[in-house]
Amino acid sequence: MAERVEQLPDAISVLLVEDDPATRAALEAVVGSLPGHVLVASAGSFSAGNRALTEVTFDLALVDLDLPDGSGLDLIRRIKALDGTKVLVITVFADQTNVLAATRAGADGYVLKDIEGPELESAIQQVMTGAAPLSPAVAAHLLRQVRSGMRKVAGESLVNALTERETDVLEQLARGHTYREVGRRCGISHNTVAFHVKQIYDKLQVNSRGEAIYRAVNDGIISM
Repeated sequence: MAERVEQLPDAISVLLVEDDPATRAALEAVVGSLPGHVLVASAGSFSAGNRALTEVTFDLALVDLDLPDGSGLDLIRRIKALDGTKVLVITVFADQTNVLAATRAGADGYVLKDIEGPELESAIQQVMTGAAPLSPAVAAHLLRQVRSGMRKVAGESLVNALTERETDVLEQLARGHTYREVGRRCGISHNTVAFHVKQIYDKLQVNSRGEAIYRAVNDGIISM
């Protein structure tokens, strides 16, 4: 069952879905240490996580892909149907199939379970500010899949779709930089970066950083 706690006003509420008790306890501790964040439910299975969707409201879900009674991908799709809810995948799987499947399901970030506490805190904060954190191994797999050209994204080429600035921003994001880091490198504010990212998503008809990178590289907009 999902263990629930009292929700606090104005706090960022978090749902955790992780079947391993030790890992779940460690993640609960990280969330509990973040100022302004509250864990509203902690679930050890797909069914408990799915039930929590109707029992509590939350802003962010931390989701494992390998659950004993269902697919974390299915849970991500159900969560993303909730307006404005963010999803950060935390898993042991860094293979191309799972990375791309989670991206297509709507995951806003994808990190591996060997991530250290401070890096996990940073990943959570990045997701909530609109960035899309990826573990280095995950980013490598994603770009390798893109370069392999296993299948072309449907639709005509979008080589000329982005402005020069938008292309610069997307290339920096593809290298794993945060909005603030991109802003410093491009000489613009992080709010301007966020505006460019919105334009990029609209033009490429995507909903996440991973999807934008995939389509941009596959259509020759950027190269890695």
